[in-house]
Amino acid sequence: MKRVARFCRSNFQPISMQEIVKRALKATKKSKHIDFKPGFDPASPGEWCEIIKDIVAIANCGGGILVFGLDSMGRPTGASLDAISREDAADMASR
Repeated sequence: MKRVARFCRSNFQPISMQEIVKRALKATKKSKHIDFKPGFDPASPGEWCEIIKDIVAIANCGGGILVFGLDSMGRPTGASLDAISREDAADMASR
Protein backbone atom coordinates (compact mmCIF):
# COMPACT_ATOMS: atom_id res chain seq x y z
CA MET A 1 0.00 0.00 0.00
CA LYS A 2 2.75 2.48 0.92
CA ARG A 3 4.58 1.78 -2.34
CA VAL A 4 1.46 2.50 -4.42
CA ALA A 5 0.69 5.65 -2.44
CA ARG A 6 4.24 6.93 -2.87
CA PHE A 7 4.15 6.32 -6.63
CA CYS A 8 0.80 8.05 -6.97
CA ARG A 9 1.83 11.06 -4.92
CA SER A 10 4.93 11.61 -7.00
CA ASN A 11 2.78 11.58 -10.14
CA PHE A 12 -0.14 13.47 -8.62
CA GLN A 13 -2.50 14.80 -11.27
CA PRO A 14 -5.96 15.73 -9.98
CA ILE A 15 -8.88 14.59 -12.10
CA SER A 16 -12.45 15.89 -11.98
CA MET A 17 -15.23 13.65 -10.64
CA GLN A 18 -17.09 14.14 -13.93
CA GLU A 19 -14.09 12.77 -15.84
CA ILE A 20 -13.72 9.85 -13.39
CA VAL A 21 -17.37 8.85 -13.79
CA LYS A 22 -17.07 9.15 -17.58
CA ARG A 23 -14.02 6.86 -17.53
CA ALA A 24 -15.70 4.42 -15.12
CA LEU A 25 -18.68 4.02 -17.43
CA LYS A 26 -16.32 3.04 -20.27
CA ALA A 27 -13.84 1.01 -18.20
CA THR A 28 -13.16 -2.65 -18.83
CA LYS A 29 -10.35 -2.90 -16.28
CA LYS A 30 -9.21 -1.33 -13.04
CA SER A 31 -6.94 1.70 -13.00
CA LYS A 32 -5.48 4.01 -10.37
CA HIS A 33 -8.69 6.09 -10.54
CA ILE A 34 -11.24 3.28 -10.97
CA ASP A 35 -11.60 0.14 -8.86
CA PHE A 36 -14.20 -2.59 -9.35
CA LYS A 37 -15.70 -4.45 -6.41
CA PRO A 38 -17.74 -7.60 -7.08
CA GLY A 39 -19.88 -7.08 -3.97
CA PHE A 40 -19.83 -5.79 -0.44
CA ASP A 41 -21.10 -7.07 2.90
CA PRO A 42 -21.39 -4.14 5.36
CA ALA A 43 -21.60 -6.63 8.24
CA SER A 44 -18.06 -7.86 7.51
CA PRO A 45 -15.25 -5.94 9.31
CA GLY A 46 -12.73 -7.42 6.86
CA GLU A 47 -14.60 -6.04 3.85
CA TRP A 48 -14.79 -2.60 5.52
CA CYS A 49 -11.03 -2.72 6.04
CA GLU A 50 -10.48 -3.45 2.34
CA ILE A 51 -12.86 -0.68 1.24
CA ILE A 52 -11.19 1.87 3.53
CA LYS A 53 -7.73 0.88 2.20
CA ASP A 54 -9.03 1.30 -1.36
CA ILE A 55 -10.47 4.72 -0.54
CA VAL A 56 -7.15 5.87 0.93
CA ALA A 57 -5.20 4.57 -2.07
CA ILE A 58 -7.54 6.32 -4.52
CA ALA A 59 -7.35 9.55 -2.50
CA ASN A 60 -3.54 9.37 -2.61
CA CYS A 61 -3.73 9.09 -6.41
CA GLY A 62 -5.73 12.28 -6.89
CA GLY A 63 -9.24 10.87 -6.61
CA GLY A 64 -11.28 8.12 -8.14
CA ILE A 65 -14.30 5.92 -7.84
CA LEU A 66 -15.18 2.49 -6.50
CA VAL A 67 -17.71 0.71 -8.68
CA PHE A 68 -19.61 -2.06 -6.91
CA GLY A 69 -21.16 -5.03 -8.67
CA LEU A 70 -18.44 -5.52 -11.32
CA ASP A 71 -15.71 -8.13 -11.58
CA SER A 72 -12.08 -7.27 -12.33
CA MET A 73 -12.85 -7.05 -16.07
CA GLY A 74 -15.76 -4.65 -15.61
CA ARG A 75 -18.48 -7.29 -16.11
CA PRO A 76 -21.59 -7.26 -13.87
CA THR A 77 -21.47 -9.90 -11.14
CA GLY A 78 -25.18 -9.97 -10.41
CA ALA A 79 -24.48 -9.44 -6.71
CA SER A 80 -27.13 -7.59 -4.74
CA LEU A 81 -26.10 -4.01 -4.01
CA ASP A 82 -28.98 -3.26 -1.66
CA ALA A 83 -26.79 -3.32 1.47
CA ILE A 84 -24.19 -0.88 0.12
CA SER A 85 -26.87 1.45 -1.23
CA ARG A 86 -28.26 1.81 2.32
CA GLU A 87 -24.89 2.81 3.80
CA ASP A 88 -24.38 6.47 4.68
CA ALA A 89 -21.02 7.74 3.43
CA ALA A 90 -20.76 9.97 6.51
CA ASP A 91 -20.75 6.87 8.73
CA MET A 92 -17.74 5.31 6.99
CA ALA A 93 -15.30 7.22 9.18
CA SER A 94 -16.65 5.41 12.25
CA ARG A 95 -15.78 2.00 10.81
